[in-house]
Amino acid sequence: MKTLLASVLLALFILTGCSKSDDPTPLPKIKSVTSYLHQYNGEGKLVDNWRVIWSKEVYDADGLLLKKQYRKSYVMSDINNPLFTENNTYENKLLIKKEVLRSDYPTYNSYNNYLYANGRQSGYDYYFLYNGSYDVLDKYRYEYTTDEQPSKMLHYEYPFSKEPIVHAYTYDTRGNKIKELITGDSPYKGTYEWEFDAHNNLTRKTFTRPHGSSTIAVSTYTYDAANKITEKLTQHSSTFGDETIIHVTYKNIYHYDKQGLLTTIVVYDSIESYYNGEFTLDSELRYEYEFHN
Repeated sequence: MKTLLASVLLALFILTGCSKSDDPTPLPKIKSVTSYLHQYNGEGKLVDNWRVIWSKEVYDADGLLLKKQYRKSYVMSDINNPLFTENNTYENKLLIKKEVLRSDYPTYNSYNNYLYANGRQSGYDYYFLYNGSYDVLDKYRYEYTTDEQPSKMLHYEYPFSKEPIVHAYTYDTRGNKIKELITGDSPYKGTYEWEFDAHNNLTRKTFTRPHGSSTIAVSTYTYDAANKITEKLTQHSSTFGDETIIHVTYKNIYHYDKQGLLTTIVVYDSIESYYNGEFTLDSELRYEYEFHN
């Protein structure tokens, strides 16, 4: 399980699908891609002289991901949504260590130490900095039924005396993960499901978590004739008995340059209780690239 996706591949596969370029001049290798969050005010105008980093990825000349920055919340704001930084270390192009730093209070420092057996990743241990020293808080171990992809991940929590949390994986005939079932003593238990079209583009992602009520996040994806993603629609809702409450719906519209690189994502939101289901401009993500010589 090597981290080999250059951000152009991230844009063209996860975000845009697989496509061929009509430009006879090949793009240079991506060195970094950074997205900046720009927000709209209540009048639908961009806020002047304001932007924050939303994400950043840095790659070496071989396409190995060296550094990744991101915000975890789906809410398009930097308020209570700190920037996380991951720094990766490799040996023979295998990821062996991922350091994770949090920028805002409470800041913290942790890392994953990755384990391999028989040429494939067998798991990793999660270390957390506490009182000046690193302690192992979580252990993750993979089980395989084939040589290609794990069928399960077992998550052991400190002090490692309880039964593990189990992540069970299901794949389609093309090797795409189409289901992840999380069971055990975990507040994050639930089910992830993915659907793909005939071109192997991701078309739908669903997360359902029974936690008193059913928390549901559903994303659907639309592509153009070149298999580039043009729209992503994500709805967050909860179900209480027979009643479903829609919290917020986001609609992302994707724009590209002539070379096919993602340049802008325009984000609309719809909050049922405020806008009666109508979409309003929320923000933009603008992408900037650096290339290897």
